[in-house]
Amino acid sequence: MLKGRQAEVRALIDQAQGAVRETEALLRQVEKKAAARRTVEIARTYLLEAKQNLAFILLDGSLGFHHYERTRELLQKASSRAGEARSSLRRFHPGS
Repeated sequence: MLKGRQAEVRALIDQAQGAVRETEALLRQVEKKAAARRTVEIARTYLLEAKQNLAFILLDGSLGFHHYERTRELLQKASSRAGEARSSLRRFHPGS
């Protein structure tokens, strides 16, 4: 059971890290547009929250051993927040 949970947590970490990387790349493209200033600020806030949740789990290092449900919740929220940031930025960079 523990190995299964840790495998799930690793997959969630990979998903969250991928979402953060994609969002950072899109943010770099959109930040250059003056009209997107407010959207960029919001996206940065969401991205920061995603990165903090991810860092919290990575620094713990237990892959959910201590608090499996909370670990899953934070990683899912990290992916979700990065996705929200990406969605808002896409208005200024269609096709990404």
